[in-house]
Amino acid sequence: MGSIFPGINGAKKPGRSAFLVNDAGPLTGATLIEALTTGNKHTSRFTLAQATRFAEHWAVETQLPNTDTGFSGTVFRCIKDDPLTGAKADELVMSFRSTEFIDDAARDNMATNTLEIADTGFAWGQIRDMVNWYTALTEPGGVLAGQSFSVTGYSLGGHLATAFNLIYAAAKETVTFNGAGVGAYDPKANSLATLVRKFTDLSGSVSASGFKIFNCGRSMSACARPLRQARRYPRATNWR
Repeated sequence: MGSIFPGINGAKKPGRSAFLVNDAGPLTGATLIEALTTGNKHTSRFTLAQATRFAEHWAVETQLPNTDTGFSGTVFRCIKDDPLTGAKADELVMSFRSTEFIDDAARDNMATNTLEIADTGFAWGQIRDMVNWYTALTEPGGVLAGQSFSVTGYSLGGHLATAFNLIYAAAKETVTFNGAGVGAYDPKANSLATLVRKFTDLSGSVSASGFKIFNCGRSMSACARPLRQARRYPRATNWR
C-alpha cells in the first residue's frame, strides 16, 4: 500500500460536497481522472499521469463527505494488481483525509489540530465521526462488512489512522505518513473507545455543530490532564 491514498484524501474540495462521488455514485474513468487532476484547486492534486495510472488500478467504493467536525474518509478497492503499492485485486483500503488548511481552517486547523490534538492529544470530534462511519461500513450490507482491509492517512489522517488502530486493531495493515501522533491515556482506567464515548456524551449528539465541538474538547479536562502529563509522543511541529 503506497502513499497515493493520503494524497487523494488531501485533495478534497471544500464544504460538504463529496470529492470522488456524485449523485450517480463513485466517479470512474475520465470523470475520476478529472477530479483527481483538479483536486482542491490549490496544491493537492494529481498529475495526469498519476491520475490515469490510479484509475487503472483503483476504484472508489464509497466516500464520506466532510462532517460537521470536518472528518472525511474514503474506501478504495484495488481492481487490478498494482505493482507500485503491492496491492492485489479486490484489496480494500480505508483512507482518512488530512488537514484542509485553506478550505476548512476553522474545523480542521483550529478546532481539531489546535484545540483538540495539541491540547488533549486526540481529535475527539473527528475520531467520534470516524467511529460512527466505520460502524455503518461494517453493518450488514456495508462495504467493509466481513472484509479484510488496510488503513492509511497523512498528517491529521495519520492521527486518525493511529487512533483507529488503537480502538479496533481490525485492519490487516496500518500505514501513516507524517502523522500528527497521538496522546497517552491510562488503559487501566479507560480505553480510547470509552474516552470517545465520553466525548460523545459531552457533545450531546453525533451531529453537534463545530462550535459545540470546541466546548466539548475543552470539557474533556478529566481525561485531558492525564493526556498532557503523560503524552506518548512530543508535540508535532511538522504536521503540514
